[in-house]
Amino acid sequence: MGHFTPHESVWINDGRFYDPFRPSVEPDGFTSEEEVRCMRKAHLAAVAAMLADADVFVFTFGLTEAWTNTEDGAVYPTCPGTIAGTFDSSRHKFVNFTVSDVVADTRKFIALARTFNPRMRFLFTVSPVPLTATASGWHVLPATVTQSRFFERFVASFP
Repeated sequence: MGHFTPHESVWINDGRFYDPFRPSVEPDGFTSEEEVRCMRKAHLAAVAAMLADADVFVFTFGLTEAWTNTEDGAVYPTCPGTIAGTFDSSRHKFVNFTVSDVVADTRKFIALARTFNPRMRFLFTVSPVPLTATASGWHVLPATVTQSRFFERFVASFP
């Protein structure tokens, strides 16, 4: 929406170009940085139109684990270097968001979405899909149980 300019706006792998925020949207990558930026602009315009027209916004919460950029706070859907990009431990950090983090971000999203459409209602669901891998250092079983307890606390945060 133009409120944030990430430090890493394009990842390059083997001469192909990837959107760090949608790295698998074009599995073989794009042909140029310009194409990545053009497709991102079109995607964000479609999101803005969807927010303006939606009566109900349905969102399914999933994992709380993510990778962030320590320089600008950008949050990536995958660890840099797994689909595209290059992992740099001085720039990329694993984060397991807390209930407070997710509640705060959800409230910010609701406020932002209502700037497009004040009448929009929200329906939130929780994914039943367990973790298949984790960077938390735990086995996936306790990490998944922790996710379940997380969402119990999250739901209690909204009256």
